[in-house]
Amino acid sequence: MTDPVARLDAMRDMLLYANRLYSFCLDAEGNLIFTNCPDRDFFYGIYAISSCSTAIREHFKGQTRPLVSYDRMGFAWIAAAQFNGSTLENVHLLGPFFTMETSETYLRQVCGQLKISGELSGVFMEKLNLVPVISLTHALEFGVMLYYAVVGEPIAKAEILSEGEETESEYNEEWNSSSWHGSWEAERELLSAIREGRMPAQDKLSFGRIGRMAMGDPLRQAKNELIVFTALGIRA
Repeated sequence: MTDPVARLDAMRDMLLYANRLYSFCLDAEGNLIFTNCPDRDFFYGIYAISSCSTAIREHFKGQTRPLVSYDRMGFAWIAAAQFNGSTLENVHLLGPFFTMETSETYLRQVCGQLKISGELSGVFMEKLNLVPVISLTHALEFGVMLYYAVVGEPIAKAEILSEGEETESEYNEEWNSSSWHGSWEAERELLSAIREGRMPAQDKLSFGRIGRMAMGDPLRQAKNELIVFTALGIRA
C-alpha cells in the first residue's frame, strides 16, 4: 500500500476503533481541513486554545520530525507534517489524549483552568471522559505509524521529539555531563546518612539534579520523585 491517502485512512480507522484516538488534518495556518472526530468543534477547540497548537506550529518551522506535545492541563497530541519540498502543506494530528489516568477531581481542575461555568462543567466533563489515556511508549509507537502514513518512510521511536525535549546530541552531552555524576554522589551521601542515622553533608547535596520521570507533567514528576525517594530510603 503506497498511496498516502490509503495509508492515512487505514491508520485513522485502526487508531479510532482500537484506541479511540481521533485524527485531524490542518493546513499550514492551523485551520481544520478534516477530522474523524464526531465532536469536531469541541476537540478542535481544545487544540486551538492550548499551548500545543503554538508549539506544534513553531516546531515545524524548523523541523521535519514528528512531535509529541503536552500542555499544562495534561492534554497531549502527536503531530507529523506533510511538506512539499521545504514548504509546509499540512499538519496531521492524533489526539487529544492523557498520559496518565484521570480522576473526576482532575477533570474538574481542568474545567476550572479553562474557566468553564458550573452549569457547563457537567457537559464538559462528559466530553473529557472520552479522552483516552495513552502511555508515552504507545504514543511514540503511534507517532511512528503517523509519520509513515504521512511521509511513507520509517522512523525510529527515538527520533520522535517531545515539546521542550533536547535533540539527541544535546541529550547525549547532558547525559555525559558532570551534573549526573553529582546526582549520583548526592544520592549515595543521602542514603548513607539514612543508614548511619546522621545528617547528610550539605556540600555533597548541592550538586546534580534529578532525572525526568514524567515528561510534560511537573506534578507527576514530583510525585514520582517522592515515591522513588521513599522506596530508596526504606531500603537504606
